[in-house]
Parts: sequence; C-alpha cells; structure tokens
Amino acid sequence: GYHDATFESYVDTNVTALDFHLRDDAKYDQLLPAKHLDDLIRAHSPDISRSGFLKPWVQLEGWPESPMIVPRELLGTACPRRFGINNYPFYGNTHYYGYGTDNGWGLQRQIDTLLTARMDSIMPLLGDSAELWYMAQGQSEQIIESGGYDLRKPTGPEMSMEAFIALSYGVKNIFYWPFKSYYGGKYFSGFVTWEGEHTASWEQVENHVTPNMQA
Repeated sequence: GYHDATFESYVDTNVTALDFHLRDDAKYDQLLPAKHLDDLIRAHSPDISRSGFLKPWVQLEGWPESPMIVPRELLGTACPRRFGINNYPFYGNTHYYGYGTDNGWGLQRQIDTLLTARMDSIMPLLGDSAELWYMAQGQSEQIIESGGYDLRKPTGPEMSMEAFIALSYGVKNIFYWPFKSYYGGKYFSGFVTWEGEHTASWEQVENHVTPNMQA
C-alpha cells in the first residue's frame, strides 16, 4: 500500500514490541487490511513470534446478520496468528442466578451464550495456526447521566469463574481492560482508581486468579 514503507519503518524501530494492535472491534471490511499489515510485521520481525494483534467482534454461526464476524470467516480472511475476544457477560444493574426470568437473562444464560457458546465455535477451528487470547471482564461501565450500568462490576468469584472457563478451553493468555479507571461518556472502572489506588478487581486477580493460573 501507499504507506507500507512508513509502517515497515515503524515495525523495525519498535523491535521490543511483542505485537502490534491492528484493530479493536474489527468488522468485515477491516479483515483484509489487517492481514496486509500482519504480513508486513512478520516479514520485518527477527522474532517470528511477533505479529499483528486483532480483536474482532465475533458472533455465532446462524445468528442474524450483523457487523459481527463469524469465526470461520475471520480465520479464513484475516489469517491471524494471534487474536483476542471479549465477551463481557456481566451486565445491567442487577443479575439473576440460574437461567433467567421474563425480565432478563440469568447469569447462567449469559455465561452459556456470551462465553461458552463462542468458545465452542472458535476453538475447534484454530488448530495450530492461531493463538486465542481472552479479555476477561474486570470492569464496570457506569452511565454517568442515569447512574445505571451497561456492564456491572463482576464479583470476585465471577471473575475467577470467567478466567478459569476460558483457560479450560486452552486460551493462551488472559488479559483485562482498562488498567486505569477513566471517564469517556461513561465511567469505566479499572484495576486502579483515578487517584491510582488498587480496586477490588486488582485484588481478586492478584490474590485469586493469578496464583491459580500459575499453579
């Protein structure tokens, strides 16, 4: 492309980077450009493990048409060496245990639909060609005007459950976003507060998720 030389120079300059995040919430029309950039990264990387990192919107086979990408088409078009997904199953002001009520999805349905069903559709397609990284939910997203939540902060056991389910499928890494809480139309809670103090999410990962991953 027109800017290939500039991008190749950037890759050559940043030799300590493991990956280059090509696109967040990628859609169909961004898959081929992402593949082109990934090819340039691999061609200019002394460490063959370096690549472009893609985080697409992933949906299930047979779901209604949407900007979200079916896993088979993601892998066949972008051919990523390493990519990540985020499902964020803990949302709303309240939650219902079990499978749900007429007023909302229960926690079990959220896990089944947003976590395990997507993993079931992706993992059999990977083989040895690509690594899946999993972005687990540690944050809440509070709507500033109303005080309600698009995503609620998961409890400690829920954070452990999500991470360990993903690991049971063989994902290569667990990561979280954001690290620091911030305001961006909503209040996004992270692992540290705006003032730099550790939150309960930090403590859960530090004291319960990470030790069990290392074990």
